[in-house]
Amino acid sequence: MSEQRFIDNGDGTVSDTLTNLMWINNDSYLDTKKFVTFKQAIKYKDRKNKDAFAGFTDWRMPDKKEAQTLYDKEKNLQDKYGIDIHIDAVFIPGCGFDTWTSNTRGKITAYVYSFNN
Repeated sequence: MSEQRFIDNGDGTVSDTLTNLMWINNDSYLDTKKFVTFKQAIKYKDRKNKDAFAGFTDWRMPDKKEAQTLYDKEKNLQDKYGIDIHIDAVFIPGCGFDTWTSNTRGKITAYVYSFNN
């Protein structure tokens, strides 16, 4: 039996044993029931830090390369539309199909990484 890459920590977080990154198990869509703009994503992250989610106050958005590490064409999880996205099933189904990254484009937006293709 091979070691599981993603570990559910039981506190709303997931640890990635390959990259040593920790992720929030759900996403802003599951929390707010709406898609968020880049500015709203920043506020969402700041709120997680203010609330010390899972005991941490250093939450941040991933950069493009970090977001890409979640993509695995062999994995399938259904997004909010019931369409397969390619991330591990340790994450919560019904999520959005992409993520904002910390790689900005100008002053008001950033790059998005999509998990559907």
